[in-house]
Amino acid sequence: MLAELKRSFQSGSVVHAFLIHGDAGCGKKTLAMALSMALHCTGEGEKPCLACGPCARMLAGTHPDHVEVRTDKAVLPVKEIRDLIDGLSEKPYEGGRRTVILHEAEKMNEPAQNAFLKTLEEPDGQTVFFLLTAHPEALLPTIRSRCRPVYMPRLPEETIRQELLSRGQTPERAAYAARLSEGVLGRAIALCGQDPYYRCRDEAVALLRALREKADIPKASLAWEERRKPEDSLPFLEAMEAVLRDIVRVQSGLAPFDAQIESELEEFARHFTIEGVACIMEEVVTVRKRVHAHVQWRSAAEPLLRRIVEGAEK
Repeated sequence: MLAELKRSFQSGSVVHAFLIHGDAGCGKKTLAMALSMALHCTGEGEKPCLACGPCARMLAGTHPDHVEVRTDKAVLPVKEIRDLIDGLSEKPYEGGRRTVILHEAEKMNEPAQNAFLKTLEEPDGQTVFFLLTAHPEALLPTIRSRCRPVYMPRLPEETIRQELLSRGQTPERAAYAARLSEGVLGRAIALCGQDPYYRCRDEAVALLRALREKADIPKASLAWEERRKPEDSLPFLEAMEAVLRDIVRVQSGLAPFDAQIESELEEFARHFTIEGVACIMEEVVTVRKRVHAHVQWRSAAEPLLRRIVEGAEK
């Protein structure tokens, strides 16, 4: 698929819309940027050349014919899509093409999707759209049918390990992050390069131990009252998921990914049921959705604390 894309972009023969989908951190934005640069590139030989004027402006984020749409809110409203469409009525400033990257396209509400659909149904011949999403099923079937799908698959563990080694990581940390990444390079880079992950992992272990011993739930909830922003709480939830997956591995007779906390994992494997751990993992997913919807951390997380207590073996 990627080789075919490369050939079509080198020739300049491309469709008007692409739906790039895959897990968060799989490289959707990187691919969309590379393809956009290839369309604007005026250099000789393989595109993008990274050296011509348009490529330099793309790298600097100043190209007048490249637009990126994103929001930190739970919903991308119809007004923002209509503003985008109105801006596309003007002719491109350079080269006759315009590129648009729509981040987290699934955030468009139904009116926004219907407004965007009209643009896809009547392409202007000068704009190429890149819709990025981890949840293509949230988009209208009519939108999906008018885009060329590009799936970003999960990578083999060894491929990720080698990439981390090439970035200067130690063999131990590269191997550990590759195992935990579940085939997503962006996740592996985050795990490998940021000490906060290990702090969050230790907090998750402490929480499981405290609530396994039936510690006071409101007190535990108040301890994380400061986790109000997604960038504060999401790393903790990811670390909690990693610890829970390792507990299941130990319960299944497999070696854990994280040997650094093997004794704690064995302890949890004895005190939590497999069904209980599965329910806790489901609640972690629900908490993440609440956080993305801007629910206050204490309200979002308290059901998780109760689920942990319920998951302990009676």
